[in-house]
Amino acid sequence: MSRQQRTVLALLLISQIALAGCRPIQPRYLHSDGDLSHYLDSATDLEYPDVEQEQLPDAAFSNAPLTISDPDFSNFWDVTLEEAVSIALQNSKVIRTTSNSLATNPSAARVPDGLQRSAETAPTVYDPAVFESSPQGVEAALSEFDAQIVGGMNGLGGAPIGRRNGVNQIVGGVVTHIPQNLNPAFAGLFGTQVLDQQQLNFNAEISKKTATGATFAIREISLYNSTNSRGVGVPSTWTSQLQVDAHLPLLRGRGTLINRIPTVIARTNTDIALADFEANVRNLVSDIENQYWNLHCSYRFLALQKKARDNALATWRIVETDTRRQAHEKARSRQQYFQFRAQVESALNDLQRNEHVLRYLMGLAVADGRVLRPIDDPTTARVDFDWTTVNAEALMRTPEVREQKWRIKQAELNLIAARNNLLPELNAYAQYEAFGLGDELIRASGSDRFPATGSTAVDEMLSGDYQNVRFGFEFFMPVGFRAELAGVRNAQLSLARDHARLEDLELNTSHQLGQAIRDLDTNYHLLETQFNRWRAAKDEVDNLRALFEGGLGSLDILLDAQIRITLAEQAYYQSLCDYQRSIAAVHYRKGSLLEYDNVYLAEGPWPAKAMWDALGHARRRDAAKYVNYGWSRPNVISQGQTSQMQNGASGEFLEGSFETEGAYETLGTPTPMMQPQGSGRQPEVIEAPQGEPQNGSKILYQGSLPKAPVPSLKAPQRSILNSAAAAPQQSTLQLVNHYEPIADSGNHEPVANSSNRQINWPAAK
Repeated sequence: MSRQQRTVLALLLISQIALAGCRPIQPRYLHSDGDLSHYLDSATDLEYPDVEQEQLPDAAFSNAPLTISDPDFSNFWDVTLEEAVSIALQNSKVIRTTSNSLATNPSAARVPDGLQRSAETAPTVYDPAVFESSPQGVEAALSEFDAQIVGGMNGLGGAPIGRRNGVNQIVGGVVTHIPQNLNPAFAGLFGTQVLDQQQLNFNAEISKKTATGATFAIREISLYNSTNSRGVGVPSTWTSQLQVDAHLPLLRGRGTLINRIPTVIARTNTDIALADFEANVRNLVSDIENQYWNLHCSYRFLALQKKARDNALATWRIVETDTRRQAHEKARSRQQYFQFRAQVESALNDLQRNEHVLRYLMGLAVADGRVLRPIDDPTTARVDFDWTTVNAEALMRTPEVREQKWRIKQAELNLIAARNNLLPELNAYAQYEAFGLGDELIRASGSDRFPATGSTAVDEMLSGDYQNVRFGFEFFMPVGFRAELAGVRNAQLSLARDHARLEDLELNTSHQLGQAIRDLDTNYHLLETQFNRWRAAKDEVDNLRALFEGGLGSLDILLDAQIRITLAEQAYYQSLCDYQRSIAAVHYRKGSLLEYDNVYLAEGPWPAKAMWDALGHARRRDAAKYVNYGWSRPNVISQGQTSQMQNGASGEFLEGSFETEGAYETLGTPTPMMQPQGSGRQPEVIEAPQGEPQNGSKILYQGSLPKAPVPSLKAPQRSILNSAAAAPQQSTLQLVNHYEPIADSGNHEPVANSSNRQINWPAAK
C-alpha cells in the first residue's frame, strides 16, 4: 500500500471515530427481524387488579347530587330517628362515622374521607369474628392442648414384604457395604471382613398436653435390621417397642392457672375487640342522632330565612312605591332583600349538605329522587340527671373503661406467668416399655418364639416377657434468675402503667360527663332565653311595621329589627337542636346511648350445621357420667355478661310531659341538687308566650306533617323513666311546630309533597 493510500485510510478512520464519539453501540445479529414486542422498558407500572365483584348499585347508579342550581327531586321521605338508626345499622357492614361523634354545627357537616385514606383500618361488623378466628384467637390458643400425632420412617435399605423359599424379599433399599477392622485369619470366627447391612425404622406417636402442664404420650417403634454378621440368630430381625410416657412439672409450669394463661389472654383480646366494636357502633348511632337534628335545624333555618327574605321583599316593594322615600332608603331595602336571599341560598346548601351526610351514615345513595325530612318533634321538656347515679353508671358502662380493665386483667396474668418463671424447673418423668424381637414383624399364623425362624416381633411384645420401666427427676435452675427477675419487674411496671391509665381514664370520663351535664342545663336555659328573645323581637317588628306603614317610623330601624328577629328565631332553633343533642351527649358519656336509641348488640345466628353439632355434643355430655373438674379450674377473670339494659336505673328525670307513641308519660319534678345555702331562691322562669310568633299576617306553613309508616322494630325508649308520680305539668316552653318544605309556590301557599323543587324567587323591581 502506497503512502498516499495509507494517509487516506488514516483520515477516514479518524473521521469515523470523531463522528461516532463515545456513545455505546448495540451489537449486530445475523437473524434479527426487528420484533421487540417482548422488550419491557420499565420494571413497574400502575395496573388494575383482576377482581370481579359487582359494584354496589347505590354507588354505581346514584342520581346526581342535589345542588342550588339543580334542586329537583320527586318527593319527601319523612323519616323518624328510629328509622334512620335502623336503616344505618342494617347497611353498616363497614361502620361509617364522622370525624367528631358529638359535632353540633349543622353548617360544618361533611362526608368524611377517612375510608379513602386508610380503608384497611376502617371498623367493620366482621372485626370480632376475624379476631376470634385469627392465630391470636381463643381457638388457636386452645390448640396447644390438642392431641398431636407424629409419624416417620428413616434408615437405610428396604423393608421385606414376605418370604419366598425361606429368603426375605426386599423391596428397594440401599445395601451398606462397609469394611470391618478384622484380621482375615479370624474373620470367619468373629465376623465378616465386609459388613452388608440394611436398616429401616418406623415410628408413630400420639401425645397430649393437659391443663395442669403434664404431658402424656404413647408411641410405637418398629425397627428392621438385616446383616451378614456372624453370631446372630437369624440374618434379619424386626424389633417392636410400645412406649407410654408421662412428663409432669412439679415447680415451674405447674397448675391450670399457669398453663391456661395464653388461652385466657386470647379470650380477653376477644373481649377487647368486642368493646371496640361496641364503641364504634355507639359512635355511629351518635353520629346519626346528631346529624338527624342537624338536618332538622337546617329545615328550620331555611324556613325562617325564606320568611325573612319575603319580609324584606315586601318592605322593598313598599319603599319602591312610596314617593316620600329617598334613593338611599330604596337602595338599603334592596340590599337587605339580596342579603336575605343569599342567606336562603346558603341555608339551602346547608340543608342539602346535611341531608347528604345523613344519607351517607344510613348507607344510602347520594340521591334517589327523594329528600330525607325529619319528622320527630324535638322535646322541650326539661331533663335532669342524678349525678351520683349517672357518674357511677358512666364508670361502669363506658366501653373504653371496660376495655382498659380487660388490659389490666391481661397485665395481672402476665405478672403471674412472670413470677412462675422464678421457680426452678423440677420435672418428674416415667416411661413404660414393652419390647419384642422376631424374624418378622407380624404374621397371622406366627407361633414360634424367637430366635426360631418365623417368630414375630409383635407376638413377642404382646407376650409381656420383655418389659422396661424408667422413672426419674430433672432439675434446672439458672443462678441469679437475672432474665426472670427482669421479666417480673417489667410485668409489674406494665401493670402499674395500666392502673394509672385506668385512673386517668375514669377521671376523664367523669369530667366529660360533668361537661355534658353542664351543657344540657345550659342549653335548656338558652332555649328558654332565646324563646323570650324571639318573642320580644317579634313584638318589636310588629310595632315598628305598624309605625312604618303609618308613615311615622324609620326605615333603618325597621330593617334592623327584621334582621334581629331573624337572628333571634335562628338562635332559638339552634338552641332547640343543641338541647336535643345535649340529651344524647349525656347518654353517650354515661354509656347508655345504645339503650337510649333501643340498639342491642348480640352475636349473629350460627349455621344450621353448627347448631346441630352443638346439640349433638350437648346430648353426649348429658348421657355421660358427670365428673366435677372444679379442682382444675383457673381463677375467675370475668364478672359475667355486661348488662346492656339498666331497667330504668339511669338517674334521668323529665319535667313536663311529652308524647311517645300516642301515650303521655308523666314524671315528677326533681329536687335541685345545688342551691345557694339559706337563700331558698328558685331559678327564675320567664313564661313563654302563648302561640307562635307570626311573620306579618300570613303563616307560610302550619300543621303536622304526614307521618311515616311505623317500622317493624320495637319503638325506641327515647328516655329512661325514673318513677315519681305527680300531676301532669306542661313545659315552660311551647314547641313551635313550624315546618316549611323546601319547595314552595309563588304565592307561598302550603305545599305538602311537591314534585317540583325549583324555587321561584319573587321578582324585584
